[in-house]
Amino acid sequence: MSTASDLAMLAGLFEGLKIARLGNYSAGKSFAAATTLALYDTCARLPDEVQLIWKRQWSLPKLFYLLTRYYGLAYLVVTHIQKLQ
Repeated sequence: MSTASDLAMLAGLFEGLKIARLGNYSAGKSFAAATTLALYDTCARLPDEVQLIWKRQWSLPKLFYLLTRYYGLAYLVVTHIQKLQ
């Protein structure tokens, strides 16, 4: 037999699930927006970056710059693709 407290607890659980689902949906949209913004920034700065960074001879600062610049972008894109599957 179900009691009123059991029904209230069940209703609370369903409400919590709805809130969690909405939060997950919002987090997914925010992640997609962050990935899009990072891709846009990379594309917008690419012409200057090619001239100022890529055409220079290799050095340790250049290596660090390229690693930090593109590792984060690659991570965002790969993670986003994995979330879509």
